[in-house]
Amino acid sequence: MQMKKRVKKDFEPRVKKMLKVPVTQAQFDSLVHLAYNSPKGASKIIKKLNAGEEVTQEDFMNATPIKENERG
Repeated sequence: MQMKKRVKKDFEPRVKKMLKVPVTQAQFDSLVHLAYNSPKGASKIIKKLNAGEEVTQEDFMNATPIKENERG
């Protein structure tokens, strides 16, 4: 299955189900891609959004599976 189709079929519905607050299309797309690459990281960020907490760039950096020494 093509990656784009898999993301649409498997990850968009998961993110949509988890989200309890409105987000922009760009934010939704970012969360879907994060869910594909780091499901646990996406879950943490969605929980913060649902709780009304501010989500920062640092939250996204911590949510990605890249180790600190690989970040250049």
